Amino acid sequence: MRIIWMFPAIILINLCADFALAQDLASLRAGVVRIRAQQPKRTGTGFVISVTADRVEILTVSHVVEGDPEPTVEFFTDQGKRVQAEVSKQEADDPRGLAVLRVAKRFVPDGVIALPLSNARVPDGTDVKVIGFPMGGADWALISASVSGPAGRDIALDGTIREGNSGGPVFKGGAVVAIVTQTTDFARATPSPTIVDLLKNWGIKSSAAATVGTGTPSGGEFRITEMTLRAEPTDYKGKCPGKISFSGKISAVGGTSVVSYRFIRSDGVQGPLQSLRFAGAGTQEVQTSWTIGRPDSTRLYSGWQAIKILEPKEMESEKAEFKVQCDAVDEAGAHPDTCIQGYVWREAFPGDHVCVTPNVRSQAAYDNSQAAARKQFGGGAYGPDTCRLGFVWREASPEDHVCVKPEIRARTLRENETASTRVLKAQPGR
Repeated sequence: MRIIWMFPAIILINLCADFALAQDLASLRAGVVRIRAQQPKRTGTGFVISVTADRVEILTVSHVVEGDPEPTVEFFTDQGKRVQAEVSKQEADDPRGLAVLRVAKRFVPDGVIALPLSNARVPDGTDVKVIGFPMGGADWALISASVSGPAGRDIALDGTIREGNSGGPVFKGGAVVAIVTQTTDFARATPSPTIVDLLKNWGIKSSAAATVGTGTPSGGEFRITEMTLRAEPTDYKGKCPGKISFSGKISAVGGTSVVSYRFIRSDGVQGPLQSLRFAGAGTQEVQTSWTIGRPDSTRLYSGWQAIKILEPKEMESEKAEFKVQCDAVDEAGAHPDTCIQGYVWREAFPGDHVCVTPNVRSQAAYDNSQAAARKQFGGGAYGPDTCRLGFVWREASPEDHVCVKPEIRARTLRENETASTRVLKAQPGR
């Protein structure tokens, strides 16, 4: 049987992987802050550990705020705006000690999240990620590093971690496994079990769901025991596009841990990174879907989806296979906005049938998901939909006030102008 794919797989692999990565980073950065102290003047990093009805608490390193009881912080969801904080707890006698800042909730922008803390020490050789503000680097920069070994109560890190990263979170999967405490000579970080114990002594509890394990979990060795995924229907016949729904389960035994996973498809497309938190033995459900086929097509499609687990141990489920047979449809019966081969509806808003490439539609979906975080907190000159600095209205339609980068708006306007050339019935000879 000959398999016919809708889009070039090689192009889609890169585009969707980049899109998924962007989603993951945006989620993590929403819990990371830039800290500025004035006595002496310096910049560091911190991350949110607790969000309550009246305040937000931020963890950083003592030397970042030493000598300044009221430093300022800048949130990812309201970049450019400095908010005054108060140092509420501090290990002042240790240059690599920790400190907690407190910000009144009324000054905190929408979209800020508390980051989950791991309850396990990561083993040597583990690859990790660090987010922070390295001198000479980008804001909220993502840095790759690895755990090279123990260093007293801390762990040593290999990687280009520079001044400005102090106080930054060290991630493994979706959880914080350490905090950067030293950047000179060689990088050091305090592991999360030490952080959790210190916070308990200070009477502070993280509001991020629950502390989670990513190394050797408590309650015994954590392991995945079963993964299942099935397609419904497995043999679709009818009008296209047809929708195939996938439902599955992930079962595990052992202690507390985080499972990071994504869905993978036979055409090379990878779904966004997702995570499940297990508090012990149990089973959790997962689901996704795939809409495939063209209204003007009589093709037979076949394919599969599977679950790919990335953490704590990489593995894949069996493939959930399916077939799609599209009914014959005369051109007169096709939707008037049917796109030519290789293009899909943008769907920036309901009813948006402008034909674009698949990666452009993915970008539109991502921009929609970030809409609230990109608005100016409290509104501004253009009312409640005023965008933060560096963003403008997309204007896919006159009422479209989703905030995007200027280059995205320019591309959106070009797409609107050329929309008629990408519709099936607008092609010569039709």
